[in-house]
Amino acid sequence: MTDFGFDGRGPELLKLHWRQATLLAADYKNPDSVTVRHVVFHGSQAVQLTPEEVIGLPRPVTRNGSAAVNLGRSEWLESFAPQHLENCQHHQLLFYDQLIDVLCERLEFRRGPYNPLDAA
Repeated sequence: MTDFGFDGRGPELLKLHWRQATLLAADYKNPDSVTVRHVVFHGSQAVQLTPEEVIGLPRPVTRNGSAAVNLGRSEWLESFAPQHLENCQHHQLLFYDQLIDVLCERLEFRRGPYNPLDAA
């Protein structure tokens, strides 16, 4: 199983962690697992949340059994002003009930629920 598994649908989203309007992390459980994990969004700049019912076509791409994909310098990223986005890439995470698109520097997958005191 990958850090962010895919078995036809993505992991179950448990909680999003925000500081004001900045997405910091997301707690989740992989398919067929009871273990809570989290993903940290380093340098998060923009976020789009889309409910599963309205994702539309084309469907999100998954790679190597993972429901998290780095789309690089996508059209969506390039549509923003570039001042703070030089080191960012477009990451797409397909959860069981929603799709999250994030412009950030990198993703980091960790065990256990997110603890803001561990953020470094």
